[in-house]
Amino acid sequence: MRNKLIIIGIILVLTLSLIGCQGEQITKSDNTSRQLSQLSDIADKRVGVNTGTIYDGFVAKKYPQAKISRYDSTADMAVAIKTDKIDVAMMDLVTAKVLVKNNKDMGILSDDVWDMPLAVGFNKNNPALREKFNSFLKKARADGTYDEIYKRWFVNDPEKAVMPIFNSNLKGKRVVLAVTVADLPYVALINGKYVGFDVELIQKFAAQEGYNLEIIDMNFASLIAALVSGKVDMISDGITITEERSKQIDFSDIYLEGGTAVIALKKNLTKYEGQTDETAAAASFSGRVSDSFHNNLIVEDRYSLIVNGLKVTAIISLLSVIFGTLLGALVCLMRMAKNRVLK
Repeated sequence: MRNKLIIIGIILVLTLSLIGCQGEQITKSDNTSRQLSQLSDIADKRVGVNTGTIYDGFVAKKYPQAKISRYDSTADMAVAIKTDKIDVAMMDLVTAKVLVKNNKDMGILSDDVWDMPLAVGFNKNNPALREKFNSFLKKARADGTYDEIYKRWFVNDPEKAVMPIFNSNLKGKRVVLAVTVADLPYVALINGKYVGFDVELIQKFAAQEGYNLEIIDMNFASLIAALVSGKVDMISDGITITEERSKQIDFSDIYLEGGTAVIALKKNLTKYEGQTDETAAAASFSGRVSDSFHNNLIVEDRYSLIVNGLKVTAIISLLSVIFGTLLGALVCLMRMAKNRVLK
C-alpha cells in the first residue's frame, strides 16, 4: 500500500512539473507574440483610443483586425495598459511624451503615425465669432503672442508651466467654451483652474475682445453635439479638422499641427529588450513611487492638505495645553479650598 502511494505521488509531481513547463512555454510564447518593433505590429493587437476622437476611425479603417477599446481619458488608457486590458494606446504625440515621462514602465512605439490639423470649433450660426477669432489668431502670430504661448506649453515642460491670470469682463458678452479635461498640454484642470495651450489661447482672445468667457467641461464625444445644439459657443481640446465634422460645425483657421504616437509597456517593445527583468522591475517600482509622489503632492496639490492638517493639529495641541492647564489649575484650587463642597 505504501509503495502504491509513493508511486502515485511521483506521478503527480511529474504531471505538475510538465504542466508548469508547458505553462511557462505558453507564457514565453505569449510574451514573444506581444513584442512590438514597428507600427504595423499593432494590426492584430488590442488598441486603446479616446472616445469620439479621430483615432477611433483611423484604427478601424487601417487595422480592421485590431480590437479597439474606447476610454474617456488618457489616464484610463494608461491604467488599461498597465493592467493588461490593452496592448497599445494611440494618442496625441505631446500628450504621449508627458505620459511616458511620468510612467517609467511605458515607452513610445512610434511617434510618426500621422500629422493632424487642429482648430477651434464654432457654431455655423455664429460666423462673426469665428471671424473675430481668426483675426486674433493672425495678429497673435504676427506680434509674437502665439509663439510665447506655444513655447510655454510645447517647448518647455507643460507640467511646470505657469498659467497667466486673466480677469474676466463680467459686463462683457457671455461666451461659453466647452472643453474636455483630459491632459496637458491642451486642457487640464489643476487646483480647480483650467490650464493648457487651448485654454490660454482662447482666454487671451476673450480678454482682448472683452468677452465674459465661461468654460465648462464635458466628454469629448459630446462636444460637437453641444456646439450644434447651441448650448456652447466654442469647443476646443486638440480637435482635428475632418470632412465629416466640417459638415456640422465651422472650424477656425488651423492653430496647430498635431502629431500622433502609439505607446505600450516597455517590456513589450523590442527597443527595450536589453533591459533585464530586475532592472525593469526596479525602474517600474521607482517609477511608481516617483509618479505617486509627483501626482499626489505636486500635480494635485495635496501637499496643501498635509500643511493644513499640521496647522489644525498644532492649533488643537496648543488649545489642549491651554485648557488643560486652566482646568488643572481650577481643580487644584478647588482641592485646596477650605469649602468642603469645592474640596
